[in-house]
Amino acid sequence: MILAALGLCLVAQAAPRERLAPRVEANLVWGGELRLEYTDPATKFSEVVRETLDWKVIASDKAGWRVRLTRSLLETISDGVRIPALKGEKPTVVEWTLLPSGAFEARPSAVEPADVLRVDRLLSVGLPNRDLSKGDRWTIRHARFGQDLLPEARVDWRYDGLETTENRTLARLSFGFAETGASRPITANGLAWVDLRDGLPNRIEATAENARLPGGEDAALTLRLEYRRTK
Repeated sequence: MILAALGLCLVAQAAPRERLAPRVEANLVWGGELRLEYTDPATKFSEVVRETLDWKVIASDKAGWRVRLTRSLLETISDGVRIPALKGEKPTVVEWTLLPSGAFEARPSAVEPADVLRVDRLLSVGLPNRDLSKGDRWTIRHARFGQDLLPEARVDWRYDGLETTENRTLARLSFGFAETGASRPITANGLAWVDLRDGLPNRIEATAENARLPGGEDAALTLRLEYRRTK
């Protein structure tokens, strides 16, 4: 009787486990708003870029899914001066491969500047597709792409438990990102909240070092990234 009671007690006290994996299907669409704030630690110059991001699954392939990302500029704030996007400005479209883990890899058709693609990888949430308990860790690796376009990168993840917000149950994840093999590697630390309903990121916040402002001077900048899913 004592052993049976002890066994029931142990079962009752077992840590809850969650399985995190993206649930993707043809023509799936989702999107959100991205805010990037670049700051020069030396001069204190700052520039904020606000965009909408719209993702659509367009086809499957042997690696996972072909996903089209359409990004539309909302505004730029340069040292406090607000510059709205020009009317009629065309959005930028680029394709990624969405892997079964939920991580993104660049496709041969990627035409965005390397500085944009390198930052985009901070939006890539790689999940282990296994049952997780609070505190569990895993690693996702990004392959090198192109001669000098994207270096290899490693992302170390940790599952921090569940949170509920706006009637959604979200898995909170911590991550550390580090490029390898680059002359000036980007490193970052951040948090991601994944919606349990579909395994897609609902929110991402990160701070990165050694970022470069696309089209700007070749200065090592601090980047504050904030993403909020809106659909």
